[in-house]
Amino acid sequence: MIYLDALTADDAEQVRIWRNQNPEGARTPYLLNWEMQADWYEREVCNRDSKHRYWAVRQSVTEEERRGIEINRPTSGMRFTEEDVRRQRVWLNNEDWFVGISGLTNIEWENSRAEIALMVDPSRRGKGIGREALRETLKWGFERMGLRWIHGLCYHCNGSLSFWRKVADEWAYYTEERPNQKLWDGAVHDAFYFDIEAWEA
Repeated sequence: MIYLDALTADDAEQVRIWRNQNPEGARTPYLLNWEMQADWYEREVCNRDSKHRYWAVRQSVTEEERRGIEINRPTSGMRFTEEDVRRQRVWLNNEDWFVGISGLTNIEWENSRAEIALMVDPSRRGKGIGREALRETLKWGFERMGLRWIHGLCYHCNGSLSFWRKVADEWAYYTEERPNQKLWDGAVHDAFYFDIEAWEA
């Protein structure tokens, strides 16, 4: 099961690592260091007056899966891998998998609209996590926050373009192609824009 949860500082640091692997998909394509990410976490995630809302996307771990997780202890002088650390957190702290971040950004309360933000762990893409996380985020925005419209923009140079086109075909009220939206790797790229209207769940 995929669900939204409070985003922790540890989660935010993992997001920074994922983001730096895919800067062409970001609105601001520069690399982030941990100090910049910590500042963002304090300024935006921990600030209840921020015009942005972010959540951790978690995937439930069944008891059978939890029993099957082995703690990989590195040999002397070797470092834990990212996956080793994740498995330890799940097993030792009885946590679920942290598989992504979702958010509603640039919230315009007076216009009842916001922009979607979503990033899934690169090692877990293509397994339906993004679609379920998006559904949960839309439900949160429409049902709990009272928003009327949620929109998104995906650059053509972003590897997630086909995902966004697919979900827009299913849920979007309006779509359009916007020319010359992003300079990346010496070329100017178009973008795919979509608008999703509130529905009754």
